[in-house]
This record gives sequence, structure tokens and C-alpha cells, in this order.
Amino acid sequence: LVSMCKHPVFAEKKALCRDAMETYCTKHLRKMNPKVKCDPEPEPECLFDLHCPTHSVCRQGTCTPEPDCFVEAYTQPGFKGTELIFGPIYRSDRPTGEIFKLGWMG
Repeated sequence: LVSMCKHPVFAEKKALCRDAMETYCTKHLRKMNPKVKCDPEPEPECLFDLHCPTHSVCRQGTCTPEPDCFVEAYTQPGFKGTELIFGPIYRSDRPTGEIFKLGWMG
């Protein structure tokens, strides 16, 4: 965006325009509606998922960790025997899922 003070109509009054812009919200807009927020909003951390680290997604301007999933398999019923853990597994890495071969299960 370009400052409205750069408009040719303000050519002779740029300093006056800048001064007026500084107080326009607090002195005028807020009088019309006290709920008006004059402070600038903080810059969002992200706009798109690609702005976030790996295994994070952009949600409402904030990078949020993607849920991780772990799969635990055992050679014996009742959570007994040898344990094999797969994970962390992320949807972004396997959007259509994946079949894991468990040698002892045939």
C-alpha cells in the first residue's frame, strides 16, 4: 500500500498530512465508535503452511504443530511379547495412508 500523503493533492502539505494521519484514529474514529482499535494488529506468523516448519500448519496466522501418530504392534496378544513402534507418522508425509509389513503376522 502507498500512503495517501503521497497523493498529488497533498504535495504542498505532506508534513501536515502525516501529522493528521498519526492522530486520525484516536481523535476522530474512536469518538465515533469507542470500540475502534487504533493500534496496528501484530504481523501474523504465517499466511500459508509453507511459511511454517516441517510438520506444522498455518492456522489463523499461527504455525501449529501437526498431530503425530504412533502405532504400537506386539507379537503376543494382550500387549505382550516383542513390541514394534512405527512413528511418528504425519498425514502430510502419507496423505493416502501406508501399509506397514509386520513379518511375524504373516
